[in-house]
Amino acid sequence: SLALALVSIYLLRFKIKITESPRRVILLGVILLGTMLLVQGSMQMGLAFTETIGNVQARSYFHAIPFATGAMLAAILLDFEIAIVVTALTAFLSGLVLPQAFSFSLITLIGGLVTSFRIRSYRRRSSILLTALLVGLANATIIVALHMIEGQLFSSEGWFTVIMGLVGGLLTGIVVSAVLPILESLFKIASDIKLLELSDLNHPLMRQLVMNSPGTYHHSVVVSNLSEE
Repeated sequence: SLALALVSIYLLRFKIKITESPRRVILLGVILLGTMLLVQGSMQMGLAFTETIGNVQARSYFHAIPFATGAMLAAILLDFEIAIVVTALTAFLSGLVLPQAFSFSLITLIGGLVTSFRIRSYRRRSSILLTALLVGLANATIIVALHMIEGQLFSSEGWFTVIMGLVGGLLTGIVVSAVLPILESLFKIASDIKLLELSDLNHPLMRQLVMNSPGTYHHSVVVSNLSEE
């Protein structure tokens, strides 16, 4: 409650435009709640895998949780500062629900920062998967560093955990790619990715406009350039 209160104070003081839009406030709440439900659900799956297979500790499976999902969605649909807030809150809450809080909070924080700082790179759907790969590499790097400190780097479970970190990054991209069009449609938010898809000149409707009404097409391009400026 304290964490959410601090986020609310931040929004009221520095993000008035978001607080004035109930749709965006609800979207932010959905992203936060959805991310924590994803963490909880993935944690239960990790425990189930451990009970079924038995050779690997549940902690190793927890590294495959797509922690950076909320931060990436916030960066694409809202803005950079909100993505940082989501990253910090997710890192804090993940540390509360998962064992060995420091390692998972650190992984969540670094992964969220990677997705947030790439905010200007989200121009195509493929850029989401590229960012997810970078998150996976960041996860693996942090896990290797922590295992070096703990002296577990060269154990079989240590390397399995590194692989799970890479998987966690890739799962982030998969989840975001699946959820993003749904959130864009439900909350009627046009992300940069959506706008660029709409502006694709190879779209059949755009080609038909060029052929049948070149004057209207040229006028639309000029007005859109003015609007962008």
